[in-house]
Amino acid sequence: MKCISKTLEFEERLRREGKITYLDEPKHIAVLVKMNERLRKAREEYLRREHLSWFRAKNIRLR
Repeated sequence: MKCISKTLEFEERLRREGKITYLDEPKHIAVLVKMNERLRKAREEYLRREHLSWFRAKNIRLR
């Protein structure tokens, strides 16, 4: 039977070639948690700077 989905066909080929890795070991999960924490801090910093920029722009008077 011919596969209609190219994605499934691609995944099956990768699986046969041994190129699929599952990231479910404790060391992988620890890295993901660390990465998520860094991204959360980066988002917070971006929003803080954005709000500060809005606040400063609000107080500028154009002549």
